[in-house]
Amino acid sequence: MKKLKLLRLLLVVLCLFIGKVASAQTDYVVTIKGDTIKGKVKYLNSSLDKRVQLTPLSGKKIVYTVLQTAAFKLGADTYCPVRNTEGYVYMKLLKTGYLSLYAFQQPNQFTWDGRYLLKKDGQGIEVPNLGFKKTLNKFLAECSSVTDRIMSGELTKTKMIEIIDQFNVCIDINTKKPGVIQQIVQPEKISTWNTLEKSINDLPVFEQKANALEMIAEIKVKINNGEKIPNFLTEGLKDALNDQPSIKETLDKALAELKN
Repeated sequence: MKKLKLLRLLLVVLCLFIGKVASAQTDYVVTIKGDTIKGKVKYLNSSLDKRVQLTPLSGKKIVYTVLQTAAFKLGADTYCPVRNTEGYVYMKLLKTGYLSLYAFQQPNQFTWDGRYLLKKDGQGIEVPNLGFKKTLNKFLAECSSVTDRIMSGELTKTKMIEIIDQFNVCIDINTKKPGVIQQIVQPEKISTWNTLEKSINDLPVFEQKANALEMIAEIKVKINNGEKIPNFLTEGLKDALNDQPSIKETLDKALAELKN
């Protein structure tokens, strides 16, 4: 049991790290030993034993089982082994943080319609269709500032990204300032940044997409903490989005609000 828990935590940590630094250009498999092997990747999901096939840039084709990998990248997406009630399965990483969001395939389905929440400590639940408030209230009990808004109906299943953002900010505050009463900045203060984040997520893959999203996440944390936003973050974000004219207006609005 202890070894299984350690394996689970190792996979969670490795996947979150890989999700943050993933390149948008090369597919690869990361083994449980931490080796990254680039090449042509194919997800083999036709059997109960989920596997991934890798044809390296040089060498013979290799097939890995779900427990032989820490993650794999295919196109713009990163996939990680996550343990649920059925055992370990591959899930698509949608949003990373202390609380992360994954997509998974429902039984006998090939689409990634299921949603799964996973904490960095290894605790996870499937996002339910029924009993959403009660389930999330229990799972996110560390942050009453978030669960109160869920129970009141302000934060619904359709606002899952906002729930995750607010919970991660709450955890960050509590980690840095133990014993301090939780204080979450009202959503309107970072609404433009949420809009910008969504606009970037909706864009086709571009080279700096992952970096831009990570910088926005860091800026949002600092806003919620009442911290000053360093120039290197805002300048880095402008550089990362320099070739994306469709979101320039939203970016300019978000940056202007930092000066108010």
